[in-house]
Amino acid sequence: VGTERVFVLTYVDDLLLASKSLAAVQEVKKLVMSLFDCRDLGEAKSFLGFQIMRDPAAGTIKLSQERMVVD
Repeated sequence: VGTERVFVLTYVDDLLLASKSLAAVQEVKKLVMSLFDCRDLGEAKSFLGFQIMRDPAAGTIKLSQERMVVD
């Protein structure tokens, strides 16, 4: 969508999309889903062992591997 950046993180058959623009993410997701047989699992809570915590009010994202360290 325009000049919005969309970051596509991939590992084997896992995919994570990230952008400041929800519309841009939706457009890339639509394109990927039209090309490949895949499922949308909704908002990511974790990716490759990283926990993802969002604070929309503060506009921040925190990544943690605490669970991996504890295990």
